[in-house]
Amino acid sequence: MSIADMMSSSMSRYSEDPASPPERGHFNVTGKDAERMSPEWTVFSSSCPSRASLARVANKWTAMIVILLHEQPLRFGELHRKVEGITKKVLVDTLRALERDGMLVRSVDDDGHGRYRLTALGRTLHEPLQALQVWAESHVEEVLDAQDRYDDEADRRLLGESQDRDPSADSRLGDILHG
Repeated sequence: MSIADMMSSSMSRYSEDPASPPERGHFNVTGKDAERMSPEWTVFSSSCPSRASLARVANKWTAMIVILLHEQPLRFGELHRKVEGITKKVLVDTLRALERDGMLVRSVDDDGHGRYRLTALGRTLHEPLQALQVWAESHVEEVLDAQDRYDDEADRRLLGESQDRDPSADSRLGDILHG
């Protein structure tokens, strides 16, 4: 079922009985809006289509693709080389989903090669996704330190040790484990 079908279906159920909320639970209609039947989408509702949009744009591959395509249109092979670690299947799936959502288009240039370009809607994602890129890259050390502290504490709990244990126990434990 498409988003338009879901909206139409929800709107018709709501308009049949404005006193009761829609079954899908993604409308919050009050006052003047109730007369116009204008929806308010919320990602906090499991049935709201905005949740799927959030999942798409929060995907790491989507973020990298949008950031790269903002710089310039790229061919499939160029994207595949620039986004290290993405499989061709995942790249194809992500590009198709972004095209379906209206975030990018694939066009064939005069040279006969297909290139992916962001649409106006897709370009609106660049700034927030680039902000996430900057945040991730500038906080790597802090995140790695936090992960180390967490893992060390988890290891201590797993081994049943207290926080004030003898530091030389680490080397003794290593000797025992690694023979």
